[in-house]
Amino acid sequence: EDAEVASLVEQVKSVYPYHARGDNRSTLERTYKFHNGLMYISKYPFVESRLIKHAQAAPLESMFGDKCMLMVTLADTPLGNLAVVNMHTTAGGWNHPEKVDSIRESELREAVEVCEAAMRDGYKSLILGDLNMGPEASRCNYDFMLNSGYQDEVIAVKDDAAEEVFTWDPMNPLNAIGPHNTCPAQRCDHIFVHREAKIVGSSLRRMFTEAFVNSPIGPCTLSDHFGILLSLSPSLQP
Repeated sequence: EDAEVASLVEQVKSVYPYHARGDNRSTLERTYKFHNGLMYISKYPFVESRLIKHAQAAPLESMFGDKCMLMVTLADTPLGNLAVVNMHTTAGGWNHPEKVDSIRESELREAVEVCEAAMRDGYKSLILGDLNMGPEASRCNYDFMLNSGYQDEVIAVKDDAAEEVFTWDPMNPLNAIGPHNTCPAQRCDHIFVHREAKIVGSSLRRMFTEAFVNSPIGPCTLSDHFGILLSLSPSLQP
């Protein structure tokens, strides 16, 4: 994985010269635990980058994963001073995703809390990533984010065509052979922006939808999830 990351960083450095990544694993854990997989690439330098281990994780993910969130702060961007949390919340391991809503909420709550601290220091907060929940599944986790003061900027842009921004499809061959193939198609990859940030989505495009990677099961998409390209702008509302 490190070689792939190094290749990516090299290829985009003329446009995105800064990147942030972290690893909490011990030398021994690196022999059997997956990397957390979290990373940023940026046009703007980071003030701080901090990898925070979650207090709770599903048992299987705890054994073979490194469940963390990666927080960065940036200053003087066109959107102001930003605090951003990138996270990959629990999918349940061997459990059905909706059986671990309480664990997922604890992970989301930790993200909300670190963002609240950053907001007190004058930063505008965003929480994003593969959150394994949304309006179609684990709705209580989605509502937790809305009730915590966050706006779903993906659906704010595409509310009239919600199915166009589904990022997980059980018919995708990568998902059809997986443990969650009975789950509904859903929006589980999100960009949440705190309402006090006065930042809104202005345009949106779903990415990486073409099956161009050759595999033993035939052509596949780059990932089991589609990507989201969202442009953000300062809100014109007071």
